[in-house]
Amino acid sequence: MANQIFIEVTKEELNSMIKKAIEDCLLENHIISKKEDDQLLKMSEACEILQVSKVTIHQWKKQGRIPFHRISNRIFFKRSELLESLKKISPKIPYQHK
Repeated sequence: MANQIFIEVTKEELNSMIKKAIEDCLLENHIISKKEDDQLLKMSEACEILQVSKVTIHQWKKQGRIPFHRISNRIFFKRSELLESLKKISPKIPYQHK
């Protein structure tokens, strides 16, 4: 028992700390499901796949052209949803899964 430390935290602080720990664990494990297309991508990865700037992605998000997911204060994109939204943005351009 010599290694135990007790601190006072509010219920909200404890809830926030637990939530952050779970989110960090999921992020470290890449949040990859059974299908690669369901993989959550960071902003930089989405930029690379779409070959556009962060500014363009933010504009498309605001316009509702591409779906996104918020985990805590971070933004993620599902690969499959991005590829599907590209078909709607530019149906003339064939996009390949990589």
